[in-house]
Amino acid sequence: MHRIIFFLIAFSLLSFRVFAQWTQTNGPQGGRILSIGAEGNRIYAGSAAGVWISADSGASWAQAGEGLPKRKVMALLASGPLVWAGISSIGIFRSDDSGATWTQKNTGLTNFVIRSMTKASSTLFAGTGGGLFLSTDSGDHWTSAEGIISGKNISSLVISGSSIIAGSYGEGIFISGDNGSTWQNSTAGLTDLFVLSLTACNAAIVAGTEGGKVFISTDQGNSWQISSPGSPAESPVNSLVFKGTYLFAGTGGQGIFRSSDNGFSWTSVNTYLSNPLINSLVLSENRILAGSDGGGIFATDDLGASWQPVNNGLISASVKAMMVKGTQIMAGTSGAGFFISNDNGNKWFSRNNGLGNRYITAIADVGEKLFVSTAGTGLYISENQGINWLSAGNGLTSHYISALCASGSDIFAGTAGSGVFISADSGFTWTASSHGITDSVITSITEYDQKIYAGTQNSGVFYSTDGGNTWTGINTGLPSLMIKTLAGSGQTLLTGTSSGLYRLSSTGLGWVPLLFDGEAIMARTISFFGSAIFAGTDQNGLFLSFDNGDNWESLRTGLPDSTINSLTATGMNLFAGTGESGTWKRPMSSLFTNKVIPDTVKLKQTQDFYDTLYVQSNVDWTISGNIPDWFSLDKQNGTGNDTILVRTLKPNLGYLARHTTLYLFSSVAPTITFTVLQLGKTAGLQDNQAPVEFWISAVPGEGFIDVSAVSEIKDLTIYSILGSVIRDVTVNVKTIRLNLSSLGKGIYIIKIRGHGWTVNKTFTL
Repeated sequence: MHRIIFFLIAFSLLSFRVFAQWTQTNGPQGGRILSIGAEGNRIYAGSAAGVWISADSGASWAQAGEGLPKRKVMALLASGPLVWAGISSIGIFRSDDSGATWTQKNTGLTNFVIRSMTKASSTLFAGTGGGLFLSTDSGDHWTSAEGIISGKNISSLVISGSSIIAGSYGEGIFISGDNGSTWQNSTAGLTDLFVLSLTACNAAIVAGTEGGKVFISTDQGNSWQISSPGSPAESPVNSLVFKGTYLFAGTGGQGIFRSSDNGFSWTSVNTYLSNPLINSLVLSENRILAGSDGGGIFATDDLGASWQPVNNGLISASVKAMMVKGTQIMAGTSGAGFFISNDNGNKWFSRNNGLGNRYITAIADVGEKLFVSTAGTGLYISENQGINWLSAGNGLTSHYISALCASGSDIFAGTAGSGVFISADSGFTWTASSHGITDSVITSITEYDQKIYAGTQNSGVFYSTDGGNTWTGINTGLPSLMIKTLAGSGQTLLTGTSSGLYRLSSTGLGWVPLLFDGEAIMARTISFFGSAIFAGTDQNGLFLSFDNGDNWESLRTGLPDSTINSLTATGMNLFAGTGESGTWKRPMSSLFTNKVIPDTVKLKQTQDFYDTLYVQSNVDWTISGNIPDWFSLDKQNGTGNDTILVRTLKPNLGYLARHTTLYLFSSVAPTITFTVLQLGKTAGLQDNQAPVEFWISAVPGEGFIDVSAVSEIKDLTIYSILGSVIRDVTVNVKTIRLNLSSLGKGIYIIKIRGHGWTVNKTFTL
């Protein structure tokens, strides 16, 4: 008679999460640089996620010390060891030790949107979204400038001789000749009143405006002249800086311009400048540095004749797309282009040769071919792992490609304005394929259950069963039709909308909301790995589910950036591409669990005895190790929770027990060791066997079981096949009939205890 010994041990399906196991990888490098300040060769760069510091003119960077929020730094000012940082909507922070530690200094400020700062002698000036403020004690206390400048939106500041010049957003320029006590408006000849930048050298004051114009004053701001043709037309002039007799202008779209006559004529100087969106310029000794919108910092040592990126250690990139291909991790950034890592993120290499745009929106592959889509210059293809790229958009009528999806040998591309396109020749030619889609702005595309699904900006989700020729809407249950992401695997299709995360119902006809602690999950990226679903959100980090999205846990703790743009995974690590902090990784072993119950399977010394091994797992697993000829396992691999029967093939005729050690192995979870032990002849009743005469039988179709033994039965417990207690009865008899008609059909386990003996057995109703 086969006997199955049941071991019931309570456990939690989800292991305890070691949140500190998130670590930042060494890239991709770059990021949005909004402001720059310099003191000698020490440079301070204000990013969208805090301040970065270089003590060697930009050769290497490290993030600033404690006390500074990781928010947008719109203005920076350095004077000796004192550094002031204007943080968006939070106010001003000061460091007294060159950026090592920071303290908030908002006393007297009534507007915390800091846009510009400068220093005249012992007086600090801070331009805000609601007025100009002055401090004579290094920022400990602030007072509002009075007069006509009161309440104005001050976007730029500069000192020229004894004058303080303030540029406003919408009301031109204001000038003070008495250290900010009184002000006068200066707009004569100024035809664009939205002043973004100011600089001064000798007798010239230069102003750059939002409309792409440059104005020059040679009479201390009393009148202004517009620069001649060749100036940075139509692109905002975000920053201006003098180096000797040369004037440089950084623009928001056309790169950098240089003038040798105080701004009256200009020449474009963009050689090797891969990002044309320049937010800030600064002079550090003999070097000019330019902060770009996504590409980090560029430097020139030859007056702009050529530029080089100086981003070593500057990990502030916005990672928009990620993909694993073999042993390589690929990342597309917003502004810094395409990166690849061959060693789990320890080193990243930029691969942008041939890319006409560094704003990557999606990555896909077909065989050995890689595809990246961009926000502005279309689609690119590489056949050598990104070393070289070629334009591959023949037939695409939109250059803003928002989504990619490979389906067999076909590639689908979603555009921002022209709907869906399909290519059947590896991306070289494209055909419009949007019949039935009522929205031209496509936000996401995915393949699921032999269908193609497309998410739109304002019209919800559409699907195609004929390879994209025709599309049908499927929006029942979606309160918002603004789709941010779509992803599917196995039996699950999820969509992230502006109102939360939803799962396609089992009928395939509508959507079901998925919640975390009763709140919506604002997912912008979704990734599947085995039985796990990861959802990256706009502001609340990362969530994980092991049960098809019914329940979630937060993985946010330890991640400095709450915005997760992209996700991918290898067998070793989960990678999260953040909004402003590059890529972070976490070992899969901290997320996935394997467990074996019991850790020692004890077999009787006789032949054909069975015991049961219970595997508790949320990942694929295999059993490895030496399996001798005296027992067998009915399976050696599986996925998730499972039951394995262990059978003795040969009796143990010796007096000593024999055993072997086996391993439950998974590439993404810790290896678990367990033992199979067969008792020897001298074991006697130590293996807890029942009396020789024992009977248990079910009455088919009636829901009864009869239990009998030659010795008195003390008590018994009935369990489900998963280990849940169903019935626990004290009997103290030799024979009993149990009514189990309330239970459904299936396999159950009964544990019967007598005086000095215990037996476990399965039965079927």
